[in-house]
Amino acid sequence: MTALGGICGYFLVGHLEESLPYFLVVASSSFVYVALSDLIPQLQKRLSAKESLVQVAWLVTGIVLVTLVSGLAHGGHGH
Repeated sequence: MTALGGICGYFLVGHLEESLPYFLVVASSSFVYVALSDLIPQLQKRLSAKESLVQVAWLVTGIVLVTLVSGLAHGGHGH
């Protein structure tokens, strides 16, 4: 099914170009959900306030790094 979806997407991407950002938002939010809920089980157990703060700090650090790298990769064009 994945290969079939990839092939269909390859041929349809030209026709759906104006909707592509919305499809990418849905796909990326699915990946973020899986990463935060399934791949990081430590977030689901009870932690002390200090441990929770450290995890939130690392999460914010990751978001900032992705934003900075994305800005550099796109040359600061704002797209």
